[in-house]
Amino acid sequence: MIVKVKHTHSKEVALEKAKKFLTKLKEENGARVSNLKETWDGDTGQYSCTFNGMKFAAKIIVKDDEVIVDGKVPFFALPLSGMIENAIRDNMMKALK
Repeated sequence: MIVKVKHTHSKEVALEKAKKFLTKLKEENGARVSNLKETWDGDTGQYSCTFNGMKFAAKIIVKDDEVIVDGKVPFFALPLSGMIENAIRDNMMKALK
Protein backbone atom coordinates (compact mmCIF):
# COMPACT_ATOMS: atom_id res chain seq x y z
CA MET A 1 0.00 0.00 0.00
CA ILE A 2 1.41 3.36 -1.02
CA VAL A 3 -0.03 6.63 0.29
CA LYS A 4 1.21 9.96 -1.07
CA VAL A 5 0.50 13.23 0.71
CA LYS A 6 1.48 16.59 -0.80
CA HIS A 7 2.99 19.31 1.39
CA THR A 8 3.94 22.97 0.94
CA HIS A 9 6.74 23.10 3.52
CA SER A 10 10.46 23.06 3.00
CA LYS A 11 11.79 19.53 2.91
CA GLU A 12 13.42 20.04 6.31
CA VAL A 13 10.15 21.15 7.97
CA ALA A 14 8.22 18.32 6.31
CA LEU A 15 10.84 15.86 7.58
CA GLU A 16 10.47 17.08 11.17
CA LYS A 17 6.68 16.86 10.95
CA ALA A 18 6.80 13.38 9.38
CA LYS A 19 9.07 12.19 12.19
CA LYS A 20 6.28 13.03 14.66
CA PHE A 21 3.62 11.12 12.70
CA LEU A 22 3.68 7.79 14.58
CA THR A 23 4.36 9.39 17.95
CA LYS A 24 1.17 11.39 17.50
CA LEU A 25 -0.69 8.28 16.35
CA LYS A 26 0.42 6.48 19.53
CA GLU A 27 -0.71 9.39 21.69
CA GLU A 28 -4.15 9.39 20.06
CA ASN A 29 -4.63 5.60 20.17
CA GLY A 30 -2.99 4.77 23.49
CA ALA A 31 -2.83 1.07 24.33
CA ARG A 32 -3.96 0.01 20.85
CA VAL A 33 -0.44 0.86 19.59
CA SER A 34 2.56 -0.99 21.02
CA ASN A 35 6.10 -2.02 20.07
CA LEU A 36 6.60 1.23 18.18
CA LYS A 37 10.04 1.31 16.54
CA GLU A 38 11.52 3.86 14.18
CA THR A 39 14.84 4.47 12.50
CA TRP A 40 15.77 7.27 10.12
CA ASP A 41 18.44 7.43 7.46
CA GLY A 42 18.35 10.91 5.95
CA ASP A 43 14.93 11.48 4.39
CA THR A 44 13.73 7.89 4.81
CA GLY A 45 12.22 6.43 7.96
CA GLN A 46 11.48 2.79 8.75
CA TYR A 47 8.62 2.21 11.16
CA SER A 48 7.03 -0.81 12.73
CA CYS A 49 4.38 -1.21 15.39
CA THR A 50 1.60 -3.43 16.61
CA PHE A 51 -1.87 -1.94 16.22
CA ASN A 52 -4.80 -3.82 17.75
CA GLY A 53 -2.63 -6.94 17.89
CA MET A 54 -1.57 -6.79 14.21
CA LYS A 55 1.97 -6.00 13.11
CA PHE A 56 2.47 -3.17 10.65
CA ALA A 57 5.63 -1.94 8.96
CA ALA A 58 6.11 1.07 6.72
CA LYS A 59 8.74 3.17 5.06
CA ILE A 60 8.22 6.94 5.02
CA ILE A 61 10.03 8.92 2.35
CA VAL A 62 10.08 12.72 2.54
CA LYS A 63 10.46 14.48 -0.80
CA ASP A 64 10.49 18.15 -1.77
CA ASP A 65 6.72 18.34 -2.26
CA GLU A 66 5.26 15.11 -0.85
CA VAL A 67 5.58 12.44 1.80
CA ILE A 68 5.23 8.84 0.70
CA VAL A 69 4.16 6.09 3.10
CA ASP A 70 4.92 2.65 1.68
CA GLY A 71 3.52 0.04 4.04
CA LYS A 72 2.58 -3.58 4.29
CA VAL A 73 -0.89 -4.50 5.44
CA PRO A 74 -1.09 -7.76 7.40
CA PHE A 75 -3.08 -10.52 5.72
CA PHE A 76 -5.81 -10.37 8.37
CA ALA A 77 -6.26 -6.64 7.75
CA LEU A 78 -6.57 -6.83 3.95
CA PRO A 79 -10.36 -6.35 4.04
CA LEU A 80 -9.71 -3.09 5.91
CA SER A 81 -6.92 -1.85 3.64
CA GLY A 82 -8.99 1.02 2.20
CA MET A 83 -9.90 2.23 5.66
CA ILE A 84 -6.27 1.88 6.80
CA GLU A 85 -5.05 3.81 3.76
CA ASN A 86 -7.52 6.63 4.46
CA ALA A 87 -6.51 6.75 8.14
CA ILE A 88 -2.82 6.98 7.20
CA ARG A 89 -3.53 9.73 4.67
CA ASP A 90 -5.69 11.71 7.13
CA ASN A 91 -3.18 11.41 9.96
CA MET A 92 -0.22 12.32 7.75
CA MET A 93 -2.13 15.35 6.46
CA LYS A 94 -2.71 16.43 10.08
CA ALA A 95 0.96 15.88 10.91
CA LEU A 96 2.05 18.01 7.95
CA LYS A 97 -0.12 21.03 8.84
